[in-house]
Amino acid sequence: MRWFAWMLAGCSAGGALTGEVDATTPMFEDAAFIQEADYFGPGQDLIFVRLGPAGLCEASAAVATSRIDFYATEDLDQATNYAEAWQAAFPSDVWLAELLLRVDDLETSLRGETLPGALNLGNPPEGSLVQAQFLHFFDHFDAVDLTTGQPSDYLEAFASDGGTLSVQGHSPGQSIRGQLDDFVIRFDEAEPLRLAFRARHCEAWETQFVAN
Repeated sequence: MRWFAWMLAGCSAGGALTGEVDATTPMFEDAAFIQEADYFGPGQDLIFVRLGPAGLCEASAAVATSRIDFYATEDLDQATNYAEAWQAAFPSDVWLAELLLRVDDLETSLRGETLPGALNLGNPPEGSLVQAQFLHFFDHFDAVDLTTGQPSDYLEAFASDGGTLSVQGHSPGQSIRGQLDDFVIRFDEAEPLRLAFRARHCEAWETQFVAN
């Protein structure tokens, strides 16, 4: 019902999940995407879609200015800058959904295409596909958390597996709309999920992502 109501609302950007992740159904008020040619190698391009709270484009751009590796940073100054940027951009308890699309050509519309879902663990296999994950940040992290702690101190990550993404609309470099059907969360026995989204291109975030 929530998915149907969201589709009827004609939201400019956002998303709706049918089903539960970790016994909850996160709400996604906004959605944005970035893209990068040859991200995975020649002719293997990236479209990266993120769903989250309102103002997601601006928030993602703000934290991307000091992007770090959550699992490997040892630079305290860098970690401090990133933690402060994140705390200013996102609430202390927030859900994000992220879809990684591997495609052949960023200039070609994907409308009407169906991409298979793959388990979101590391780099995806060859060919056009989609991987998804859900991230629950249940507390703000600080520089000490990033340099000496464990991500599990403030973050729960849920990898998707399987399913298919139906691209219902796509204006390259402007917007993308789709629905990921019949995917499951790894190690979760809940029923298959559906995630519908409509995302706008975020140039500010993309500029920082590519630069960093």
